[in-house]
Amino acid sequence: MTTITHQVLPIKLDDDKKFNGENWATFEMVMLTKGNTRGLINYWENKVAIPDTMLAPLPATPINSLSPNLLEYTQHESVALASIIRNVKDVFGIGIDPTEPSHMAWDILKTQYGAYSDLVHNHREKTLKALKYQEGEKASGNGGYIEKMQKLQKEANDTGASINDMSFKTTLLDSFPESWDSVVSMLYAEKNLTVVIARFIAHGERVVRWNLINNPSSTQESSMVQALQASIQALTLQVQSLSSKRSMAPRSDKSHTANDNCKGVGHTLNECWKLGGGRQGQYPP
Repeated sequence: MTTITHQVLPIKLDDDKKFNGENWATFEMVMLTKGNTRGLINYWENKVAIPDTMLAPLPATPINSLSPNLLEYTQHESVALASIIRNVKDVFGIGIDPTEPSHMAWDILKTQYGAYSDLVHNHREKTLKALKYQEGEKASGNGGYIEKMQKLQKEANDTGASINDMSFKTTLLDSFPESWDSVVSMLYAEKNLTVVIARFIAHGERVVRWNLINNPSSTQESSMVQALQASIQALTLQVQSLSSKRSMAPRSDKSHTANDNCKGVGHTLNECWKLGGGRQGQYPP
């Protein structure tokens, strides 16, 4: 009789779900959910008895068995450890020794970061509630205020804060100044967070359009600067052109016609210093 083992594959999480030192609550939840279906939790919690050296082929056991045969134990323990290592971003920085059993790696994560996660999520909650909208700030869209709030909510929940949509909605509404009361006051009764955010976005867009129409000076400032710079450049070119023409033009106190002696322009025959001129040989200074 041959020994048959159940093939178990390691857990592979998306990069944003991997443990980064602060998101223990969500990491633990995802790992336990996926590990349970693979029978890995028993290995992480050190509940599986290490079998004796196999003297004869043994029958296969269920995937979650606490007394697997030696081949099953070796395979499942290896997968249990790999599932932790490949889903922790800084294995050595956190203190995990990849040569130790999986239950020791899991114990390090649970003991060292379980309590720490509570401190982190309290800090994240306070950070979220302390954030306030500033007049003129971009309300929605990429890099907007609402996006910042949603990011803080996710970061807090990743550490176990459990901020649901209703709680987040209240925090969001409370963070807007009195100038937004006409919109905010009507949204406290709205239970759908998506609707609340959609109305904020619509109001924010109206405010932007109103500012463009009624307070164009701020939006036109850069255009005015560019126009001024263009005018300066044009004037500079005109001055350079005039200077060039002036250097080539004849002096105002000289005759503008060419004299017959040297055919030069700008001086009379009497003032000509070339051969045959009135000042022959008297070169200009």
